[in-house]
Amino acid sequence: MPDHPRVFCSYRSIDKARVRAIAEQLAAAGIDPWWDGWEINPGDNFVARINEGLRTCAAGLIFLSRDTLASNWVQHEISTLICQAIEDGQPLLLVMLDPDASLPPLLRPLHRLDATQIDTLIDAIYHTATGGSQKPPLGPSRAARRERVFQITLQDAGPDALQVAARLDGEALGAAQQVRLSSDFRFSYHDFLHHTLPGSRLGAADVVRQRERDLVRLGQAMGQALFPDSIAARLTTLLGEARAAGTGLLLAFETSEPKLLAMPFEAARLPDGRAPALEPGVRILRRYPDASVTPVAPLAGPLRLLIAVGAPDEGQTTNVVLDYEREMQTILDAIDQARHHGHAEVNILEVAHPSQIQRALLARSYHVVHISGHGQAGMIEMEDEDGRAVPMTAVDLANAIRQSGQQVPLIFLSSCLSGVSGSAAVGLAQELLQHGMPLVLAMQSSVSDWYGTRLAGAFYEQLSRMEVPLTSRALAVARQEVETARRQAVERGELSGQYQAEYATPSLFCAGTEHPLLDRSLPPETLQLPTSPPLVASMPLLSMDALIGRRAVLRRVMRVLRDHPQAVAVHGRKAGVLLWGMGGVGKSALAGRVIARLLEDGWTAVAVVGRWSLGELATRIGAQLLGHHSAALDCLGDILLRQELPDEVRLVKLQELLAGHRVLLVLDNFEDNLVVGGGDFLDPTTESVLLTLVRAAQRGKLLVTRAC
Repeated sequence: MPDHPRVFCSYRSIDKARVRAIAEQLAAAGIDPWWDGWEINPGDNFVARINEGLRTCAAGLIFLSRDTLASNWVQHEISTLICQAIEDGQPLLLVMLDPDASLPPLLRPLHRLDATQIDTLIDAIYHTATGGSQKPPLGPSRAARRERVFQITLQDAGPDALQVAARLDGEALGAAQQVRLSSDFRFSYHDFLHHTLPGSRLGAADVVRQRERDLVRLGQAMGQALFPDSIAARLTTLLGEARAAGTGLLLAFETSEPKLLAMPFEAARLPDGRAPALEPGVRILRRYPDASVTPVAPLAGPLRLLIAVGAPDEGQTTNVVLDYEREMQTILDAIDQARHHGHAEVNILEVAHPSQIQRALLARSYHVVHISGHGQAGMIEMEDEDGRAVPMTAVDLANAIRQSGQQVPLIFLSSCLSGVSGSAAVGLAQELLQHGMPLVLAMQSSVSDWYGTRLAGAFYEQLSRMEVPLTSRALAVARQEVETARRQAVERGELSGQYQAEYATPSLFCAGTEHPLLDRSLPPETLQLPTSPPLVASMPLLSMDALIGRRAVLRRVMRVLRDHPQAVAVHGRKAGVLLWGMGGVGKSALAGRVIARLLEDGWTAVAVVGRWSLGELATRIGAQLLGHHSAALDCLGDILLRQELPDEVRLVKLQELLAGHRVLLVLDNFEDNLVVGGGDFLDPTTESVLLTLVRAAQRGKLLVTRAC
């Protein structure tokens, strides 16, 4: 690849100013953009100049706006670039000046970048490229820059002692040194793990300040152990050189000893007080060289996330109920733009259980399996179908993944203490490495809802935007971004307990060499685009990721409708469920999700929305049963559709339906059948019909939604 890759900029003239601004940033990064304003001078044969640009550039950039395809000239340029991409393998990159710009069919499979993703665009050009008047000077070539690798290897050297050796880009930096862990480290590390603070009755502001002081104290003790004088001096110099050159630094800690691998390296500070984990361009990971991992074959895009959140029902767990709704919404919001461009997709499991993780992986591959729940060393609390707490170990998760036949490049454990190893047990993250998982992002300490949620959002936003998605780089940027936001909040005087410093908590465990999560040069897999949900009557059957929250309510409803022994023992056998609440709070959406779940179990669902009479009720139900794969239900549908059918026969047939068949009858917006205020029925016969249906429900059930 040339030091200054040359790229052709294709755009419509109306977008000239926007494209020039981007071209100037490319030039400053050492890329040579062919932009007509710099390449075509007065008197030039502009057709010849454009042909020359198309022929000599190593890659093509197509800038798409709402107006692009209205230009025949730009369409010809695009056609030429597509031909060069297909016939000559010339890289082709799409930049969306307007997110909703139309795409020619041949461009739809290509990765798209937002116009604000300049750094990602620069990385993409350097990664893919092989190869006028008043043009701004070209900046230093990024291709000439090189990330340095600083590796620190640790061995146990007896009680409270370490043997520390360092290598820079593979070359040893002197002999290994023996250092002792100070008593200050032992006390600070204990506080870090357990979030204990000296003193009592501390207010929120005191907690925030004390926590920050404790992390600094732990970082100083860690730095003394990990960075002896010569290592500290060399690392300090490297950080200065990297900052001046705009290059990166990988700081890797390697050890075969689980207890040492779990040390809080991210807290460590140099003698000058800087924490490398918070320095721009520095990424940190811990390597476990003894793990035997089968290399993960590169996976094609788009970035695919499988999310399982353990949230047992209140009363089914001894832990505090997590705010999983906010975490899920934060992740979805973080990658919303990537999903819009077709760069990412998310599957949120409705039941967070190892068997459901395995089931999802059997259906397709995922780049990340995200696990969230209460945790302790060696275990995360998941759930079963009935909302009971289920402990999940590393063996449970590893077996679920192995039995699916898939390889998962990254497991994200958003759980307290998931990266910690005890004196007698290997931690969850390390045990996953031992069971063949290549990369695990885990938490070294207890983690607050606020920090865990913000970190996940920032991490996935970075990951979805990167041309070369490296977990360590996305984590580094997310760590620094969230810590900056926390410090700004503290500076504004927001000293509530949620703003405790937690930057040393997330940690990345790696078996061997880290690889990108996906390879964008591979043909992308077919994106499972969100489609309009199927309907029962006019009710949408929503998927889990379209209905964040309401999980506990959904479970209670499902237990009643399925005659679950637990529900029968508490409430007795019921004819159905009434969802009653203020208008617009999602009762119909919840009912739609219930329908979808029961359809998966082999039920039949019929829905009647709004006001009805007995005749209307019968014909609407009949129309939905007609043509059913069950001959009995098809026959009932045919009978109920007969206009001449007497009301008493209609009622008998509806009783037969609910008594003998697994049918869910949904009466949505039932308030339309009531007088204002809901104190009485508009039609007195509606009450008697409803009571008859309730008494008839045996195998079938009713689900009624009513606004108060």
